[in-house]
Amino acid sequence: MTFRELVAALALSAFVNACSSPTPSTSSSTHWMSCKIDDDCDTVPNATTCAVGYCADSSGGRITQSLTTQKTCDPVAVLDVPVVLGRVLGVGSAPDGTTYVVDVVTRRMYRDELRNMRDGGSSMLYRVFVSKGDVLARRSNALDDYSDDAGHNYEIDFDREVNPDAGVFAAPERMMLQTIGGKTTLMGLAETGLIGFDPTMITTPFTVDDPSTVSTLKLADLPGIHEVQSISDLSDGTVLVVTVPYYDYSEYGYRLFWGPPSSLKERHVIDATRDGSDMRVTFETGTDGAALTLHLNEVPVASRTDGGPVTVTAGTLEGPGTKQTLDVRMIDVAFTQGESALRGLSFTCL
Repeated sequence: MTFRELVAALALSAFVNACSSPTPSTSSSTHWMSCKIDDDCDTVPNATTCAVGYCADSSGGRITQSLTTQKTCDPVAVLDVPVVLGRVLGVGSAPDGTTYVVDVVTRRMYRDELRNMRDGGSSMLYRVFVSKGDVLARRSNALDDYSDDAGHNYEIDFDREVNPDAGVFAAPERMMLQTIGGKTTLMGLAETGLIGFDPTMITTPFTVDDPSTVSTLKLADLPGIHEVQSISDLSDGTVLVVTVPYYDYSEYGYRLFWGPPSSLKERHVIDATRDGSDMRVTFETGTDGAALTLHLNEVPVASRTDGGPVTVTAGTLEGPGTKQTLDVRMIDVAFTQGESALRGLSFTCL
């Protein structure tokens, strides 16, 4: 089945379903913007809430987005990310006059990702900001935090220098912070690699400051970098590309592009999960709400001399009444190889 035949079949299926419903469907040139929570609709024009799975305006009407409004784009371009402080846990000054701020916000995640979290994972995101002139620049990576059950002791690893080409931890540091009764009582830098909260291991103690002291400083988030997660080919010549956030990794941040090499259009991702080598990304095709799921997973194909399995990444594109095999060209592409991996492909973004 070709790309056009698959889209046409999905359109026919959606049309039949719409005819049996008292609610009329949208035209094939638009689709409703789906959502999980209100935050999903923050960037959707005229949307005020997430209602019954779709972004809606103040009168309850579902928001549609024309597929023709997509613009030519680079899917791995660095984006400006707006940022505001969340719940501030502590503000401290180092002996050299540098100001450090630690806050906590709730990570945006799909419900399945929250449900499938293991090994003590948390939906909370602890962040470190470091002053440079009149700017507080964020320097922490999302998953490198440790807090005790009571939530009073915190250890957060962060990068003093942000340099993706050199790896996530270009210059790792560890922040230690303690609160009692909602007030910061201790704050400073310690050696990385420590196990357990031990204030005696602080090498650079800070002077604890009032949070109001940073109210006039500008905020800067980590660069909004996406890297190529996978590139897959269908037998009809169309290509599927998935990108993921370099910082603050979460399935919530997956983006998917599909189409012929000369015109890969971004599709609205409805849900995404990854458990080890098994990944599923469900997305809207742009045809009256019809959806497909990209499924990638490792499968054994032979045995090594030591008895272990030799695996390859297999891929399928699945939907109502259809299942196509994909040729997985690349998966978990190294950051430095991302741009070269996309050469010869043209993209448009929502």
